[in-house]
Order: sequence, then structure tokens, then C-alpha cells
Amino acid sequence: MLKIPVYLITGFLGSGKTTFIQRAIDHFAGKFKAGIVQNEFAPASIEGKELRRFANSDFDLLEINNGSVFCVCLLSGFITSLKKFVIKYHPDILLIEASGLSDVISVGQVFNSPELQDHIYLAGTICIVDANHFIKIENLMPRIRHQIMIADHLLINKTDLNPGHLDILSKIEAINPFGKKYLTTYCDVNLDEIFQPMHSPSWTKLPPHIVSSEKGGRPEVHSAVFRSVKPLNIDHLDEFIKLVASKCYRLKGMIWSSSGKSYCVQTVFDDVQYMEIDRPDRQTELIAIGKDIDVRELRIIYLST
Repeated sequence: MLKIPVYLITGFLGSGKTTFIQRAIDHFAGKFKAGIVQNEFAPASIEGKELRRFANSDFDLLEINNGSVFCVCLLSGFITSLKKFVIKYHPDILLIEASGLSDVISVGQVFNSPELQDHIYLAGTICIVDANHFIKIENLMPRIRHQIMIADHLLINKTDLNPGHLDILSKIEAINPFGKKYLTTYCDVNLDEIFQPMHSPSWTKLPPHIVSSEKGGRPEVHSAVFRSVKPLNIDHLDEFIKLVASKCYRLKGMIWSSSGKSYCVQTVFDDVQYMEIDRPDRQTELIAIGKDIDVRELRIIYLST
């Protein structure tokens, strides 16, 4: 069975996540069957109604309201609901709009659950940044900074409302030097670039051991999301990154080292990049994507390196 790629959409309240998803739904129309998962703290289904009202194509929607689905008290129920949803509708692509206060790593760890790991995998993370209010919230909301740190793509949105958005871009660059940045209004961005290569013929350019032989050319993919408060031996930093990179085609995240310094890391096959960053969080948080990688193996490599 081909697993469904999941894209996690993060960003503070009002940043433009729903607008982005509306654009994505219209973009997928006639190409792929989209599934949307929305999580709101409020009990009313406001965002879901907005999607139904403005999106120009059909899609399947799972709404989880009145609390964050990534709190421990609700996590089990969410996993069960999500599994039923993907089995019933089996979308080609799944977008999860996390609440504005979500911890992105806790979200990602959902995909490691035994109930879901054979059905979906985390293909990428997209963070929507409100250029008009970012300066006001950056020091008040640590989780917003965290969402930026781990994102593959960052949309600095509402730039028309803030002439000083280039200052914000430099701040975001310092938090996440590897994520691709886009200056946007109303989340107007080249979606083919953001959603490559998960539904693209470019999969055929990947090494033979990565590409699935199943119809459609989609690869056999697993995602592993790992967090540890144990620092990695700084003398083994390069060894660890290269070892994990050899086992997957994508590695991204932050590593806390025994020297007290943190490093932002990104690898694509043999292309390994990492650099020291100023980060107050004393923990390692990594997302690995590959054919055989899993969170248990990632943990063993990390703790034994």
C-alpha cells in the first residue's frame, strides 16, 4: 500500500494558514484528491466553513475542535480519528493545519504511532509568518519561533501591510538558515515548488533504491520524528549527521551538543549542511525521511554515537 504524504501547515493565529490551504485545494483540483485536517481551539467550526465557502473544488475534511489534538489528553482520539479518515477517503495528499499554538515536533511524533505509520508519512512542514505582527509576538511565543526553526518552507505573508518586512526576513533567516523563504501577500506562492517532489515525475530521478516499483512511481517512505534532552557528543557531531544522512534522503532539525552549542542541520542525500545557531532550547529535535528509517533506529544511533 502506498503511504500518503502529509504536509504540516503551521503559523500563529491569523497568519494565513487557511488562505494557503484554500490555494492548495484549488491547485490540486483535477490532479490529486486532497484531504484536509483542521485543528482549532474554539468549539465552533469557523475555519472549516471558510474552506467550504471559498475553495473551488471538492476535498475531504476532518475537523478537530475545542482543544489542541496534540495535547496528551486528546492525542489517542486524534490518532484513531485520523486513521479512520485516511482509510475511508484515502486522499493522494493530506494537509494538516495545526492550531497556532501547536508544538511542531509533538505534531510530527503522531506519525510514528503504530496505528498510522503504515498509512501516512511526514513529507514536509510549511510555516506561515504574519509579517504585520511577527515583531509583536516573536519574543512572547516560543512555539512560533519553534515552528519557524523546523519548517522546510516559510511564507512571510501579509508583506503589503508591513513595509519593514525585510527586517523580519533577516530575523527568520537567523532562526532557520536552510528553510526556503517566500515573501507573499494572501499566500500567493508557486505551489509546484513547495509540493515538489512528492507528486512529481522527478521521483524518477532519485536513486533506484529509493523509488518504489509500484504504479505511480511514489516511493516507499517512512518518517521518523525524534526529540532528546540528552546532548550529542560534539566530537561525534559530523559522524552522527553523515551516518543518519546515509540512511535517509532527508534530514532536518536542530541538534544540541555537549559543548552547549546548538546546530541547525539539513541533508538531502549526500548533501550535508549544518551550522551553529543561537538557540535557547536545550534539546535535539530531528525529522528524518527515508525508505527504512524509523524513530527507534534514529534513537539508537543518537544515543550510541
